[in-house]
Order: sequence, then C-alpha cells, then structure tokens
Amino acid sequence: MYKCENCTYKSYMNMVCHQTMVSNECKNLCTYRCTCRKFVEMLKSDNNTIFSNFNCLLIQQVLDSLYEPSKIYSNHYSYFIVRDHLDPISIGSSYNGGDISNVLPLIRNNIKEVYYNTRSYAIITKEEKVVAWGYNMGGYISNPEILQNIIKIVPSERAFCAIDKYGNIYIWGYLWNTLHPHKVTAIYNKNIKEVYANNNTFIAIDQNGFSNIYGRYQDITISQKIKKVYTTSNAFAVLVSNNGVITFGDQQQGGDSSMVSHLLTDKVVKIYSNNLAFAAVKESGEVITWGINNCGGDSSSVSNQLRQTGIIKKIYSTYTAFAALMDNNTVITWGHQDYGGDSTNIWLFNIKYICSTNGAFAALTYNGTVETWGSNNYGGDSSHVQDMLNSVVKLYSTYNAFTALKEDGSIVTWGHNLCGGNHENVANKINYNIKEIYSNNNSFLAIKDDNSMIMWGVTRDD
Repeated sequence: MYKCENCTYKSYMNMVCHQTMVSNECKNLCTYRCTCRKFVEMLKSDNNTIFSNFNCLLIQQVLDSLYEPSKIYSNHYSYFIVRDHLDPISIGSSYNGGDISNVLPLIRNNIKEVYYNTRSYAIITKEEKVVAWGYNMGGYISNPEILQNIIKIVPSERAFCAIDKYGNIYIWGYLWNTLHPHKVTAIYNKNIKEVYANNNTFIAIDQNGFSNIYGRYQDITISQKIKKVYTTSNAFAVLVSNNGVITFGDQQQGGDSSMVSHLLTDKVVKIYSNNLAFAAVKESGEVITWGINNCGGDSSSVSNQLRQTGIIKKIYSTYTAFAALMDNNTVITWGHQDYGGDSTNIWLFNIKYICSTNGAFAALTYNGTVETWGSNNYGGDSSHVQDMLNSVVKLYSTYNAFTALKEDGSIVTWGHNLCGGNHENVANKINYNIKEIYSNNNSFLAIKDDNSMIMWGVTRDD
C-alpha cells in the first residue's frame, strides 16, 4: 500500500478507498488534517464520492474542515452533504446513496430541495427536474424526462412520489405490487396538494380535501374530507374534518380500531404512532390507543395515571413503546416492557425532552442529567457512563445507540458498540468543540467549531 508522504499524522484507515477517488500517492490517507494538496484538489474536483466502497465496516473517520457543510441529510446507511461554494459530498454505503459519482454533473450547483427514503436520495433541481440515486428501488429512474415542474417529493420506505405545480403526481420505486420500479408512473388531473406515505402506500389529498390512494391499500375509499394522516409501518389513521378518525391497513398494526371506534368519532386533536400502534389525544386530554396490545396498542394499565397527571405535552416512541411527557415534566410509559414501555424503576421528573432508539428511551432533564430505560442492546443501560452524563445540552440516537452533547462541546456515547455506542477510536479528536451531531441507522457524524467532521459507527454495502 502506498501512503501520502505529506500527512502530518500517521494514523491510517484500514479500508480500501473508492478506486477513482485517490491516486497511488494517497492510497492510505491520514484520518486527521491530511495536508496533501493533491488530496485536497481531488475533493474539489469532479469526483466527490468519499470512501464509498467500504471494505472495512467500522467507520472512525475524520474529515477535513475544507468541507464547509451548509446542510447534511442522511438516509439509513449514508450521508449527503451540501456545501457552500463547493461540490456536494456523499459518505457511506455506495449501494444506498453513498456514491454520487454518476449524478454529480447533474446536481453540481443545481440543488433546490433534497429528499430521502431509507436507502436512496431524490433531488429537485433548480430547473424543477428530479435526480435520484442510491438503492435501485427508488434510487434509479429509467424515464426521468417525465419529471418536470416538480415542487415537492414525498418518500415512502423504498419509493418516491413527486408533485408538480399543476397537482399531478408521479410515483417510482418499490411500492407493494410495482411491476416497473425504475419507471415513473404519472397520474394526471388530480389537483393534488399533499401526499402522505407509509411503507407501502401513498395517500394523495386533492385541493378539496379528498383522497386518492396508491399502493397496497389502493382499493380503500374515504368519503370524508381529510385534515391530516398518521401512519405506522403498515397502517393509517386519518383525521377527518369532524375531528374523528378513520383507520385502515394492516389490522394488527393499527388498521383496525373497531374496539375503540366509539371513542374516535370526534374531538381528536392529535395522533401519535410507533411502528405497530397508534395513540390519539382528545380535547379532554384522554388518550385512546389501538394496534398490537403489548406494543403500545393497550394503555389501560396507565389510563388513570394519564388522566390524573395533567396535560400531555408530547408523546415519544420506540418501535414498540410510548413515553408521554406531561406538562408537569414527568413521564408516563406503556408498551413493550423490554423496549421502553416499563419505566417503573426510573426517576422521571423535571424532564425537558426525550430521545429514542428502536428499543430504548433517553430523557434529558432540565438540570442537564440523563435518565435511560429500555433494552440494554438499544442503549437502555447508561450506568457505565452515568458519571459523565451531566451538563448535557442535547441527545442524539442511531438505531440502537445514543450520543449526548455536553456544554463544553464534548460527547458521551453508549449503546451498541458497533453502531455508534463507542467512540473510543476517535475520542482524542472528538471530545472537544463539537457543535452539532447528525446520525443515521448505524453511525454518528459530528461537526466541530472549525467545520471539520468526525464519523464513527458502522456502514453497510448490502
């Protein structure tokens, strides 16, 4: 392996860089402030895919301050970084949006809006056209010329729905029974104003408030005007004009609300969801739940507590549990006991807000401490770092790990070691001057005061 002779530090990454990214003089790159000018110029040149083909899954990478990020987006397995006065950069799994080499000429200085689903990205250009990349189901379009005058894009799990300025919609990607996922299907003359999505269905709302449904549940008809739509993974809860609720989709996951339908006829003000259940809040403060019982669909064990404690400020969720933050800054939980639904042994008072992984909660108090509960595998146990969890100002999460940002710009991590819960290998570079943190399913990306970026966790290329 060759190395850069100009690197100030000799801390090399154990990975194979993208073959078109680096020359033989720089096959192994210093991970912190490499001063090789050839490398700097390459980053500013036409090919700006950074380490897209990861042979080493562990990412403990430091990126130089020349990036000047202005906005950062992430899907489950990659990051897309828009920079002021420089070309955009992608980092992460090449199959899932981490490789922009093929689309860079189309998006250079031409980005208006950025959207993403779990594994792909779609951009509205300044000419109101669309450029997509990433996983084949949604990241590739065989007939992009049809996408003109686009003003908004709505993602589902592995598909996209674009709306043009005339109210027509265009769908591509994998949506339940899609025969041609790479081909855009155009639906004209619907006067669509808004679109909602879950894993496999789009609900398009026209200018009069009526719905058009596409995907798995396209045979459903809703006759009432729609105010807002809420989703679990495979079901919908539709808030209609009289503040009642209509549900459809997977019956177990919230599509069947027949057991509580008499309580959902009116006076519903907001609906929350996790992946498998819904929780509706009524004007009276009463909470109505349905879906899989032990995953949040049954709140009977805490119904009196919810009613007597006060007003709900917000309800947070893991994959299978809920946590209601009350106006007296206490927390009430229900759902799967192993994944955040049981907080009986946790002191949850003076809570400012809550962050969650798929199986655990972390609550930030007003005095800067942190309380955690749920599955140990998802960050529910922070006992080994508890002494460091003070003066915390913000919490972040991946699928199964947490990061706490402290007042002094340092961080504390816990949870699954490989997915962001352990930052030891970059600790000497990251434990100061952090101003913001981003995350995807399996990694964290920290921005320092000098705009340098540090990344730790796991990526995948499958």
